[in-house]
Formats: sequence, C-alpha cells, structure tokens
Amino acid sequence: MEVWIPDRERTSLHFQAGFYRGGEPGSRAALPVRVARGQGLAGQVLLRKAPMILEDLTLYRGFVRPEVAARSGFSAGVGLPVLHGEEVEAVVTLLFAASEAGAGAFEIWRCSPDGTRMEWEDGFYGEMQAFEALSRATTFARGVGLPGQVLAARMPVLFESLSGERGFVRAGAAAAAGLSAGLGIPVLDADGVRRVLLLLTSAATPMARVMEIWQPGRDGTLRLTAGYYGRLSAFEAVSRATTFEPGVGLPGRVFADRMPVVFERLTREAGFVRCEAAARAGLEAAIGFPVLEGDAARAVVVLFN
Repeated sequence: MEVWIPDRERTSLHFQAGFYRGGEPGSRAALPVRVARGQGLAGQVLLRKAPMILEDLTLYRGFVRPEVAARSGFSAGVGLPVLHGEEVEAVVTLLFAASEAGAGAFEIWRCSPDGTRMEWEDGFYGEMQAFEALSRATTFARGVGLPGQVLAARMPVLFESLSGERGFVRAGAAAAAGLSAGLGIPVLDADGVRRVLLLLTSAATPMARVMEIWQPGRDGTLRLTAGYYGRLSAFEAVSRATTFEPGVGLPGRVFADRMPVVFERLTREAGFVRCEAAARAGLEAAIGFPVLEGDAARAVVVLFN
C-alpha cells in the first residue's frame, strides 16, 4: 500500500508513505523519489484521473519497478485517485502478491453516458475465469448490485457477505469462486460518480484482512457504518464500539486532512487508537483514504494488513 502526492502543476508525483508486508525493505529502497505524470501505475492514474488495474506488474513496460515486483512476489496492482472536483489530490496504490491476488478480484465499472447504469471496464480475476466471463457480460442499473448501489448512494458500500447479501447479483458465481466480501469505492468528480472500484476478497486469503467505512454524524463524530473483519471478532467488537473526533486516530486524521494516511506501525505512539486490539489481531499496518465530494469528505475507507 502506497500514497503518492502530485506537485502543484500535476506534472509529477512524489512518494509520501507506504507499507510492504513483512517489511519488504527492497521495495521501499527501490522506490523512485518522484514519478512523472504517465509514468508507472501512480503516474498513469494521475494522467487518466481514473483508477487503473495492472494484471502483471513484471510484464507491464510502464511499471518502474518490475524487478522489485518479481523479487518481492507482487503480481498485480491497482491505483485509485483521490479526486477533488476535477483535480487529483493523491493516488493510492495497492500491490498484491500472487497468494493474495489469486483468491480475490478487483474490478473497475464505469458510469454510462446517461448516468443510469454501471458497465464493466476492466478487472483482474486470477484463475476465476467463470466469474470473469459473467462479470464482463453484466451491467448494473442504478441501485442494483454492488456497483449500482455505489452509483445510487454516491458513497462507498461494503457487502460483508456476498452469499448473504440479496443485493449481490453475482452471488452464486462469487461463492463458486470462493469470494466472501466486497467493497465498492466511488470515484467522484464534479458531475457525480464517474467510476466504481470493487475489491472482492476471500476469507481464506484476504486481500485486506479488515475493510471499514467510517462516516461523520451530524455532530461531526466519525462512526463505523460498515466493516468486514473475517475471523477477527475481538477487533471487530472494539471497532464497532469506537468513535473518532476529526483529527483523532486514522479515520479522524483522514477526515480532517481530506488526504490518505498510512500507518506503517499500529502503535499508540504513532497515534493509532486501537493499538492493543490490533496487536492481538496480528494486524501490522493500515491505510485510510477519503471519498470527497466538493470540499467535504463524505466517508473514510480504511484497509488493514
């Protein structure tokens, strides 16, 4: 997980923060300090102002660290822009090892020109050919399925159990593929939802061990509105009983700054409020990023590894 910040002219990005499972010191050491617009995964996201999926990091000519990806076991990646109106304020990149990406999928759905439905644009499915074929042939009306619900709500939507969610249209195919939970993240510009990024994961080898959505109440306090925790029931209980003021904890910092934040260490010294529960759950790091509409952060998405 990485965060890249553009310069004032939006011609390049500099690396701000990141975490690599098990430390992966080679990954950080090989990072370029700055990438140009259009260069690498983050640079392409800046150029397109849209999410992007790389199915094989070692083969994509534009990826600036193919040898590091091969050495570290990273096989696929997805880049997500944080948009403020029409401008990219930050780029979040998520890199996955073969063992993680092999039991999950990520998809990009684009809004139709008339704004009534979501259409398949791109996806990574590993060995899940049947689920991929179904997805490519599917469209979602506003309010239908996970992409359609994100389009209607203009907010992130989390399905904690794909088989148990009546609104998940592809439930049978997802169960056959071993997928258990899904997170839909909107990419909003001045006209509304432009695209939706879906992260679909399995309980056995999750792409993210915990996925959360935090939203502000009328008093500005952030409360958990949806969460996927797999088998981490104790951490789930602590999280559901916790609220955050703006500027406090990971969700509060993201909300107050309206920018992505990476916690490379989930410690109290680093400002992570749920540190004891995270340590007991074996969680190492987390990233939070906002969903912006206009000048306001409508929600905060948090992913743990």
